[in-house]
Amino acid sequence: MNQVYEWEGGRVRQLTHGPFEHRNATWAPDGERIALRSTRDAEHGIYLMDPLRLSPQRVGTVSPEHGVPFFSPDGSTPLLTPSGPEGTRVSTLDLRTEVITPVPGACVGMQGGQP
Repeated sequence: MNQVYEWEGGRVRQLTHGPFEHRNATWAPDGERIALRSTRDAEHGIYLMDPLRLSPQRVGTVSPEHGVPFFSPDGSTPLLTPSGPEGTRVSTLDLRTEVITPVPGACVGMQGGQP
């Protein structure tokens, strides 16, 4: 079981709870939201959460290969990249329709499986 933690002021605070896999957590550039992958609903899902409220909300169901969420530079759009080291393609996740759309020509540098 993997959980998400925050380190602040010399203290560790657990941000996710429950018997679920929570992986690949990424903070939005403004620090107001966290995007993460979880099996909270028995599927691979992308969740957004407010770090103060600690209640992840599912915003999309994805296949395991679209497992690394992160944010656009302005923080407005959740983005996904393949979780394996073989690819660096970037896709957008539409929060209203849950449609995943590849971004032509977009890629990120991957280090240790994280964008």
